[in-house]
Amino acid sequence: MEKDRRFYTRLLNVESVTFCNTLSQALQRQFLYLDDQIPKNCTDSDAQRSFDARFYALGYTAVIARWAQEEMQISAEELSARLIHMAESSERVSYYRNIENRQI
Repeated sequence: MEKDRRFYTRLLNVESVTFCNTLSQALQRQFLYLDDQIPKNCTDSDAQRSFDARFYALGYTAVIARWAQEEMQISAEELSARLIHMAESSERVSYYRNIENRQI
């Protein structure tokens, strides 16, 4: 953990903009890829999908950057578990909203 802390702290102190941009772009691509796995009749417009992917990517990037800048008060594993839980919770909310929209 201490080795990870030094690595991320140094990286963010020296290359924070590059790190955040690279991470955000990678996450955005990943969110779009995951969205592509949804059947096409259940998806939003391309503009909405791009907005959603960027929103989540920037949010996750901000959480990770803040975590590293605040000296990682929780372990990387705990942060990962919390981010996964957040993504799964968002997925459940979207699923139920989609069902509600179909019934209206």
